[in-house]
Amino acid sequence: MKRHSIVNRLFVVTSLFILVFFALVMLAEGIFFERFYQNSKVNGLNQAVHEFQKQYNEVSNDSTARSRLLVQLMNDHHASAVLLDRQLRQVALDPFFITLKTSSGPVTLRFPANGTTLSQIPDHLEQGKSLTADGIFMDQQNRVMQVTELEPQTSTPVDGETRIKGTVTELAIPRQLAFDPFYQYTLVDKAISYMQEQSYPYIQRLEAGENVELNWQDDWSGGRYVLMIGPLAHDKGTGRYIAVMTSMQPVNEAVVIVQRYFVFLAPVIVLLVLLLSLVYSRMISRPLIRLSQTATRMARLDFRGPAALDSRNEFGQLSRSLDTLAHNLDHTLNQLQASNNALQTEVNAREHSEQLRKELVGNISHELKTPLGIVKGFAEGLQDEVAADKKERYLQLIINETDRMNALIIDMLELSRYEVQAIKLQPQVIRLDRLLAKLIPAFTTQMESKQLHVQINGKQDVLLWADARRLEQVWINLLSNAIRHARANTTIYIRTHQISTSDLRIAIENKGNPIPAPDLDRLWDKFYRNDRAEERQSRSTGLGLAIVKHILELHNSQYGVRNTEDGVEFYYTLPLIQQEETENNEENDPYTDLA
Repeated sequence: MKRHSIVNRLFVVTSLFILVFFALVMLAEGIFFERFYQNSKVNGLNQAVHEFQKQYNEVSNDSTARSRLLVQLMNDHHASAVLLDRQLRQVALDPFFITLKTSSGPVTLRFPANGTTLSQIPDHLEQGKSLTADGIFMDQQNRVMQVTELEPQTSTPVDGETRIKGTVTELAIPRQLAFDPFYQYTLVDKAISYMQEQSYPYIQRLEAGENVELNWQDDWSGGRYVLMIGPLAHDKGTGRYIAVMTSMQPVNEAVVIVQRYFVFLAPVIVLLVLLLSLVYSRMISRPLIRLSQTATRMARLDFRGPAALDSRNEFGQLSRSLDTLAHNLDHTLNQLQASNNALQTEVNAREHSEQLRKELVGNISHELKTPLGIVKGFAEGLQDEVAADKKERYLQLIINETDRMNALIIDMLELSRYEVQAIKLQPQVIRLDRLLAKLIPAFTTQMESKQLHVQINGKQDVLLWADARRLEQVWINLLSNAIRHARANTTIYIRTHQISTSDLRIAIENKGNPIPAPDLDRLWDKFYRNDRAEERQSRSTGLGLAIVKHILELHNSQYGVRNTEDGVEFYYTLPLIQQEETENNEENDPYTDLA
């Protein structure tokens, strides 16, 4: 076994901990137990006196209630309790009584305070039990009896006495073993006499309304007692005090015996502690060692071993966690190659983005170079007065090329605003048929030049929720593309279809050459042209569809492009306004004047 192994450490630490704890318990018992016992006794007695004082003030005029409180105090704390007058003399009081329910009515059995012992009271006496008593009635109504004997064995009572029988309804009797009121009340008087002889101002404190405590030892028996006296209600200068005295049972002998017992038992306890510590350390360290072996195997990147433990405690949970960690690491290593491939794909994408950037710069340069060259050439011709008869034509060409460059720059600026998300929509209610009534006539010249027609299928009198200005840009770009790439003498179809209660699908289809499949997704890129020669001839900037893409994305639209049987279809979706809201919203339609 290694010197620094976990088994040795656990064994030593556990043994020392238990032995030190055992020694501290023995030491604390010898030093503090007796003091703790005495303090607990005194504190309990003091609290009982305070509680008695509160309750006494409420029942001070009811002798039965006072007796009941006094007996309860004596029984609860195994103490002697008496009432004292202002001169600290005992007040004559017979607190012990039993109330019987007889055939002639309730009768209270009184017991003299002096001369009553526990042996005179039948065992297991409690409420509801039957009781027979001999005694002398103390009142004319025969309701209070001075008891002479309980459960008499004779068939008839002694001359002058009366025998009654009934059911116990209430009892206030002492429960202390070997209870002797005469002896205990005598001890109270002796303790009070001792208190009056002391120089400590007990009497002054009592007269000031404070409780006093006296520790007293009986010279004859050697017993130690604690006496607690507290003031009660005062009536016209007549003071009453409650005096409670209880025995402080000696615990010294018990403590010494327990200490000797511990000394005798100490070798057995030490041996048992060492044995149990050894077993405990091995029991705890064994799963730790196995878990350490598992961790070592994982450190060698061997994640395919079985779980080390299969228990339900914390070690089993740790083992299952290690097993889960092993599977996760193995899965992660298996995914590492896939991650590397994904990283390579990302690098390729970055390279592609860089290529697009360079291509964008080249496209911009090319788009500006051609019109600038044209402008420069015609300007130089005008400067040299070449072909003076064509001056107006040259100036018109310069203006056209300048307009084209201006349109390109405007589109680039607007596209850059979309890309940095600087455009904020201002949606409003738009009626589709009125929007089309405004836009389609603007393309009449272009359509007549190619003998094109427009056919609208589907509902038009619907309300859309969109930004009117941006939506016009979408329509202008899509219709321009449809007209530009349509074959002559064909029809351009505009179709609407309500795909849900809140969305409308709009499609624009022309008849022309299809777009190659690899180019469908690239149509939305900046400066991308499927047919560069045709686009250049049409003076398109190559930014229209890129702007359309951003506008539709701001509207959360589902958009796209697809090839049909003999043409190309662009489509997108827009939110609808519910029919019940039509009347309230039509007045906000910007195309109301076209109705």
